[in-house]
Amino acid sequence: MKPKSTTVMQDIALGRDPNEREKAILESDADAASAWVQAAAWAVAISTTYSHARKDSDASMYGGRSDALRHFLWNAYMAFMVGEDKAKQLADAHESELEPADKSMAVDREMDYRNNAAGRRLGAFTRGEGALTRAFGLSLMAAAGVSYLNDGSLTVLDKRDNANWKLVPSNTQGID
Repeated sequence: MKPKSTTVMQDIALGRDPNEREKAILESDADAASAWVQAAAWAVAISTTYSHARKDSDASMYGGRSDALRHFLWNAYMAFMVGEDKAKQLADAHESELEPADKSMAVDREMDYRNNAAGRRLGAFTRGEGALTRAFGLSLMAAAGVSYLNDGSLTVLDKRDNANWKLVPSNTQGID
C-alpha cells in the first residue's frame, strides 16, 4: 500500500525510495519533503556538472571533490529552506544506521557527516540573512562550495592506499 501524503513534493520524495527513517520525516513534514527533493536535485546537478571538469569524474563522485560538494550543497540548501536542525535530521536519517562494514566505509561516512555539517552552517547563515532571495542564496552557496573545495575547507577521501582510506582536506594534491 502506498503511503498517504499531502503534497506533490511528498509524493515525489516518497517515490525516491527513502529509507524508513527518512520516510517517517518525509511523510509527516511537507516542508521537509520539499526541501529534501529540491536540495537533492540541485546538489546532484551542480556536483555532476563540476565533476565533468575533473580529470576522473567517476572517482570525484565517490569520495572525491564532487561527492564532498554534493553533500555540502544538499545540506546547505536544506538548512536554507527548513533550518539547520531539520536539515540535520534529514541528513542523519539518510546515512545508514548500521555500523559500517569496514574501516573504509566508516571513513566514508565520516566524510559525509563533516561535509554535511559544513553545508548546514552556510545554509543556516544564508537563511539568517533573511532578505536574500532563494536564487541569490543558491548562487552564493554554489560559489562558496567550490571556493571551500579549492581552499581545503571540505573533506575528501584519500583512497591511494586501498587498504587504508583516510580523510584529507579537499585541496589535497592528487585527489579528484
